[in-house]
Amino acid sequence: MIPVDQARTGSPAGQCTEACVASVLNVALDDVPDLWEERQEHGEERPIRPWIRMLAFVMSHGYQWIRFNIRPIPVGDFDLDGLGLPQTARDWADAYHLLGGENPDGLGHMCVGRGGVVVHDPNPSRRGLATIEEIILFAPLAEVEEKWVHWLMRDYACTPEGWALTTENES
Repeated sequence: MIPVDQARTGSPAGQCTEACVASVLNVALDDVPDLWEERQEHGEERPIRPWIRMLAFVMSHGYQWIRFNIRPIPVGDFDLDGLGLPQTARDWADAYHLLGGENPDGLGHMCVGRGGVVVHDPNPSRRGLATIEEIILFAPLAEVEEKWVHWLMRDYACTPEGWALTTENES
């Protein structure tokens, strides 16, 4: 992991997620899809599109992005082992991953973690997180079992217009 700092700070145009992805993948910030620019280009009618580009970017570097939303936990009380992650996911959490939550000002923020501990805050202030509300694992594609892919994709299908609920799950 090579720490990369975000070039833009503040909500909603900050680049903390992009900087964290760049850090974990050891690439330049400019190489990572810019979520804010994507949102500006495609508007709010297609808010999922920037994330599809980010997921495709992560996959092009040999990883699957697996996200777990959790109830907000103060950073000092966060215990990765207490989340009840499946063992395979727990093993991936020992590598670099993203931790998302609120910064001390109550704004959404993302940092790089390892083993559930913040190891890099891409914001130049380095104030980190006050709470953790999500963990995003980078699972090596070579290790992602078919059941994980099925679990991730069971409710949605990629169409030329973006992601849509599959017919069998629309009810």
